[in-house]
Amino acid sequence: MHVVGKQRRRYSTENFSWLADMIRDTQVKPTAAQAYMAAYTLPPPLASQCLDTILDSLYQTRFEKEVRQDLGE
Repeated sequence: MHVVGKQRRRYSTENFSWLADMIRDTQVKPTAAQAYMAAYTLPPPLASQCLDTILDSLYQTRFEKEVRQDLGE
């Protein structure tokens, strides 16, 4: 996560649309691990579109506060 997260601003949004679609799929709630990975892998425009779902999946985990701070909420 540390290495990928530092480079995520350079990634093309199109390359990660599949991950954003998976995170936003209302039929299947992502696991906390999937949400955490998405928070630090998705390029910022896609991460912001998925923020509610990511935070919902991380609710009351040890990662919730960290992701809230890092994604600017």
